[in-house]
Amino acid sequence: MRSAVLASFLLLTAACGTEPSDALPPRDAGPVDTGTPGSDGGVTDGGSPDGGSPDLGPRDGSAPDGGLDGGAPDLGPQDGGTGTGACEGLPCRDRLADDQAFEALAVPSPEGACQYDLEIPFITSIDGSEPTYYLDPRVHSAPIDFLRRELPAQYGTMDLEVYFRGFEREDLRTHWVGRIRRLIGAAPHRYAIDLYGSGYWSTDDVVVELQALLARLAPTFPMPLGYGPSQYGPIRQAAGFSNPPFVVHSPITCPGESCPAGPGPCLVIPPGAELCGHHQENRAINSEHQNRIRVQLTPGAFRLVPDAPVQLIAGGVFGPEDVAIVPGAATARSMQSGPTTDWWVEQNLIAGALTINLRLDVGSRTEPLIFREPFLENIFSYGAVEGGTFADSVYLQTCSGSGWTRYYAEATLGGGDRLRIEYRHQLPFAGSGPWLLTGADVILGGQPRRVESSVDLLYAGVHHNWDNQFWLLFDEPVRYQGTDIHGLWVDEPGTTCCPVDSIRTLGPDLTPVHTLNGSDYLRSPKLF
Repeated sequence: MRSAVLASFLLLTAACGTEPSDALPPRDAGPVDTGTPGSDGGVTDGGSPDGGSPDLGPRDGSAPDGGLDGGAPDLGPQDGGTGTGACEGLPCRDRLADDQAFEALAVPSPEGACQYDLEIPFITSIDGSEPTYYLDPRVHSAPIDFLRRELPAQYGTMDLEVYFRGFEREDLRTHWVGRIRRLIGAAPHRYAIDLYGSGYWSTDDVVVELQALLARLAPTFPMPLGYGPSQYGPIRQAAGFSNPPFVVHSPITCPGESCPAGPGPCLVIPPGAELCGHHQENRAINSEHQNRIRVQLTPGAFRLVPDAPVQLIAGGVFGPEDVAIVPGAATARSMQSGPTTDWWVEQNLIAGALTINLRLDVGSRTEPLIFREPFLENIFSYGAVEGGTFADSVYLQTCSGSGWTRYYAEATLGGGDRLRIEYRHQLPFAGSGPWLLTGADVILGGQPRRVESSVDLLYAGVHHNWDNQFWLLFDEPVRYQGTDIHGLWVDEPGTTCCPVDSIRTLGPDLTPVHTLNGSDYLRSPKLF
């Protein structure tokens, strides 16, 4: 039964354009960053942020509303930037003249481990007809939010698909959007651009396009700037550049990410590494709930030996009751495939009376497989739950999806109540792509609830992520109209997002109780 389920998984993955785990490209493509990470967090010139303290109050002059609207921070002194011109009165800069100006605007980089410390988003038009905007990520972490809210005359009614075509689809976009990250330990400081994109449509010459983008940014960002992709496809693409006219900052291995000598592939698992359950196409939302899973990995560096034990997963939780997972036997497997050897790890997980037969594909890689971003988005693990069918299966991947663009969906629910969902999504060919909820804020009956655990943020959808369903489950129930409410069920229609089919409350047994308004439900609108 397990083999049939795994075969179905692999066919399904291939249908959606997802490739199996692959070798990390070599780090010697073109001029490559060889700087050694420092221990001081990269601040080597005495520069410091301007100390401006955030304004956590409302942005519209109304009474405080619980802090969910992310009030506009005080950017403090401009430190060489400018608050005039295109960014006058807006949460952005149209020029960053030095390291201090960057520090004043930047936030910690969510991944990059020992390579990057701070980052900011940017938007710039390809033809130069619009200014370059360096966004304040404490107000707008997603560029579409900035465009819709701060530039309403041009973009106030722009929907998500129009944004995708004009700003992220490589062959159609009229603007470049991305982020600039600062490398740790460099003196003087060095920076790298990371473009947001679908990864499915190529431009005629990526090197020429990147060179044009760097030239566009240079007048308003005069510090040393190279290219540092974070998604696995662009990382591999950059490995094929032939003598590019800019520095390529390939992902680096961090201290402690080396492997013992030996012929087999190596798995490097940093402390705290986890894998989370992702949805299976055409599976109902209650089946997603029945098979929700999150596992912790065993820290260390493991060289795989055929048919030898390797303790991959250390524990976790499974199912609606968060049953503790007891790790069973794990074994490295290999199979010769032409001139290469394919590797995988099999491990049994015991969750109460159930056994989950898990398989993690390693592929034919020769360099370490590191269980952190940006590598986690290209790690796939499949499992069949003993005694079950395809509906009773698990698929584990990244918990954060930090290499994918972050979007939002929001609605007002009546009586001052409201909803905001955060999710990571790549919008590639045919509308399919990874869906991963990362957080939700709900005010129901005037009571706020924050949901951010992966096992409480559930998604279900049919092929190409159509007919999307979301469950947002609360740690503590909300008393609403005489009933204890344990979460919300958001039901999007067919092939579109909006208006929503329904938003319903979930009672103690997770069945619908109330139908809420939600008539203004929209993806990626303004912050509230």
